[in-house]
Amino acid sequence: VSVNNTGPVVIDNLTNLTGDYVSVEAISLGGEKSSLKVATSPVYPVNNIVGPGNYTIYCGKDPKVKIEFSSGADDGLIVDIGEIPSEKLEKFNLANEKARSDIKFVPETIDALSQYSYYISASAEPTRPVLLSLPYDAGKVNVRDIEKLRIVYLDEETGEWKLADFNQSIDTVNQQVLARISHFSIWRVVGMSPAMPDLSQLKVFPNPVKPAAGDNFSQDYITFKYLTRQAKISIFTIDGKLLFSGQKDDDGSVYRWYLNTNDGGPVASGVYLYVVENNNGERRRGKIGIIR
Repeated sequence: VSVNNTGPVVIDNLTNLTGDYVSVEAISLGGEKSSLKVATSPVYPVNNIVGPGNYTIYCGKDPKVKIEFSSGADDGLIVDIGEIPSEKLEKFNLANEKARSDIKFVPETIDALSQYSYYISASAEPTRPVLLSLPYDAGKVNVRDIEKLRIVYLDEETGEWKLADFNQSIDTVNQQVLARISHFSIWRVVGMSPAMPDLSQLKVFPNPVKPAAGDNFSQDYITFKYLTRQAKISIFTIDGKLLFSGQKDDDGSVYRWYLNTNDGGPVASGVYLYVVENNNGERRRGKIGIIR
């Protein structure tokens, strides 16, 4: 391949999905040579124009990153899967910073899996949901957190990671997370505790809680876990007086009550009743103890 300008270079006849190492050397018309630039990782030949039938667009750096289109949905659509552009890096980093302190995310996965982040751009949004596959490295994730891996996108208006709209699955054999998506953006893999379909697995802990006790029960909050997307948590005295009421409406399954009343004051030692409700009409009740 030779060119006499600074435009793009097209290399043909590469084997599909076989990684090739590309080296570049510049030679002037006078025969002077530049130093040889050798790629440190392989590149993969891709076609970024959606073709007829069921069609798959691959990422040029990793064939495990791919988007599958259904037949006849988006023929001719031009799609690029690549690195996050420099002008979006600040928003990307700020979203990661927010996620580290957000209880619905597994904080260890924010940085450990940050490399599995991709910017997907296209000539138009897909007309039907498409299947996005992103890889992960099992060696960088705690075994118990693999089942929590999810694909999320960057909401550039709020600066937060949001869960993909449709159901997801995890391919532990090929170390990939798969999700149907309806738009293109910055996407990545992260560990999170997603909202549950119902309250059947609700857990409330620690119970009792001992604020500043200096042992395993020493926490200044009680966690309500495995909640639905929308949930209301109410705390009552034994005789039925409402002390606290909180709402959860996000992609996560966790809510923390910081042992306070609606007025912000601390709740005294004692036994209390909790009620968890959601928009589906489900209700769960129980008792919790506070030992100060």
